Amino acid sequence: MLPVICTLFFIYVGAESSFGGWVATYAHRLGSESSTFWAMAPSFFYGAMLAGRSLAPLALSRLRETFVAQTGLTLALLGGLALVSAHNLVVIVLGSFIAGLGLASIFPISVSLFPRWFQEPRAASGAVFASGNLGGAVLPWLVGVVSTHSGSLRLALFVPLASVTAMLIFYLVNPEKQIFSAQKYA
Repeated sequence: MLPVICTLFFIYVGAESSFGGWVATYAHRLGSESSTFWAMAPSFFYGAMLAGRSLAPLALSRLRETFVAQTGLTLALLGGLALVSAHNLVVIVLGSFIAGLGLASIFPISVSLFPRWFQEPRAASGAVFASGNLGGAVLPWLVGVVSTHSGSLRLALFVPLASVTAMLIFYLVNPEKQIFSAQKYA
């Protein structure tokens, strides 16, 4: 189970960093050269993440964690689809906001599920968090590589979109996983 959870954190942090890091460039390419509004695009993404993390405890007091994660990832998927289909700054801002709001609760929920996934969460935490950090470096880089080779940042944004889709599948297929031992990975 450890490799699966490491992959989950790798793609989560990578998707967050990719959307947040590339949305300004994407907005700049689609926006007017005379306007600097494009530079604010990441603010909508990260502002929505902040708002979502502030509101998550309310939702989590009434709903199961996995349901909140599934709903959030569905929102993030819709926001990402809005981004890749955008033809103007308004849609980019809305897509960024929706994607940020959707991703907001995923990291805290995933961390809170450690005790369900592992008998010894501390034994797994180093590998899991290191995987997340690696994803935060690799996936934004991959977006750049795809954009450079294809000549399309729109196409490259399918990298974080695919990551969100993979996380959604994980949370749909594994809503209530049993406890797994991480001792052999320590």
